[in-house]
Amino acid sequence: MLAKIRRQNEHKIISEINKYCSKISLSSSEKSNFISLQTQLDNLYIKKARGAYIRSKAKWMEEGEKSTAYFCRLEKRRQSKNSIVSLMVNDVENTDPKIISKEIHNFYSNLYLSNFSPKECDDFFEKIINFIPKIDNELRDLCDAQLCMEELDLAVQKLKSNKSPGPDGLTGNFYKLFWNDLKMLLFNALIESIEDGSLGPTMSQGLITLIPKPDKDHRFLDNLRPITLLNSDYKIFTHVFVNRLKEGLNGVVNEVQSGFLKERSIHNNIRLVMDMVEYNHLIEDDGYILFLDFKKAFDTLEHRFLFKALESFGFGEHFVNIIKMIYKGMNSSISLPYGTSQRFPVSRGIRQGCPLSPLLFILAADMLSTLVIHDQTVQKLKVFGKSIAISQLADDTTLFLKNKDQIPLAIS
Repeated sequence: MLAKIRRQNEHKIISEINKYCSKISLSSSEKSNFISLQTQLDNLYIKKARGAYIRSKAKWMEEGEKSTAYFCRLEKRRQSKNSIVSLMVNDVENTDPKIISKEIHNFYSNLYLSNFSPKECDDFFEKIINFIPKIDNELRDLCDAQLCMEELDLAVQKLKSNKSPGPDGLTGNFYKLFWNDLKMLLFNALIESIEDGSLGPTMSQGLITLIPKPDKDHRFLDNLRPITLLNSDYKIFTHVFVNRLKEGLNGVVNEVQSGFLKERSIHNNIRLVMDMVEYNHLIEDDGYILFLDFKKAFDTLEHRFLFKALESFGFGEHFVNIIKMIYKGMNSSISLPYGTSQRFPVSRGIRQGCPLSPLLFILAADMLSTLVIHDQTVQKLKVFGKSIAISQLADDTTLFLKNKDQIPLAIS
């Protein structure tokens, strides 16, 4: 009975959302209602997911605390799943640990090697510089403000418990437990780092763990997701700037981006595509929807491009210098079943595992949406006279083009 009521409620909410989506424009009250409905739907889906999680863990609850054969098999499966025991090297499967280690080291050291072109960067920004929105003085001053202890206190509170530590082995739980003893030491160290323009050596280090992508051949390195384990003191520091940025990014990042920001939802992207298909009779042109997936988008973002984007948004010199300091001298090693690889410099890419990375990424990705929206050489879809050009969820990008002829222009 309860399940039936929940389904009816879900269908009712979706129906109301669809009504708002079918309108050309919404009033302020309608926008508020629309956001409220989206939140309600998100909460319903979260409850569904939690229910599935609880049901899937039922046997764990019954047997997980005991030293049973079930528990041992489970641990063995997990270890086997995340271990790299074979790898395709030059189209040949290889199981030699030394060769695997060397191949992984070469792959990622090359992946994170900068290929930055100052001229290409300058040419790109020259096209869009007049269209990039500027942050307001309030956000600029907030990001430029001096570090204070209260911000570190808040950052420690937000550290997730029971998470894997970085290379120094000190967990978030450790910092929470001994925070009163450590806070002044860390605060003074961070102030000194900011003054010197350089983080301490251990704060620049990362340990990359390779997570297999589901339903992919894990013998190919492209099918492994690199997640960087970072030291907790680094996370505490970067959380400060996450909290600052969150205060004003909604008003800066283009509304076509739905990733990593409050009051924005993936449902917007899905609904837009569905509407284009469902109401295609309202579109005068042929209309093409082009889905783009950028290879290694997080891992290949050039640091100097990111810095240029921040400066173009109008962020202050102090904040930009702190971001530069964070990326200065970054280095990583790869976690392997039989140890770790040699360390290598990370001269491009933003770390998947850093609290700041999602927000910095969407700021950089906003440059792409700005270019697409204002590029007059590519003709976009028009509905009721309104141009619809692009939709983004982090790096997942959808382009809405007038006709087939626009595809080569859009991807050139």
